Amino acid sequence: PTSKKLGLKINLDPDLREAGFGIWEGMTFAEVKEKYKDEYSKWHENYYVRPSWFEGFDIHQNRVKKALERILASHK
Repeated sequence: PTSKKLGLKINLDPDLREAGFGIWEGMTFAEVKEKYKDEYSKWHENYYVRPSWFEGFDIHQNRVKKALERILASHK
């Protein structure tokens, strides 16, 4: 609604998506908890303990940072 009111185009950038959850993508937390009980429990107790298929915090942060830098550079 805001872009329509202001007459602005919405630009999608795949680098601004949330962190990747790998094989958990598209599953509900209930499904994950049932199918990957140990990994879910460890992750839920400490979000820094991530299964190997998760996108790392550092990778996610760098991806988003680069996207923000591109956006800022395109708006002098």
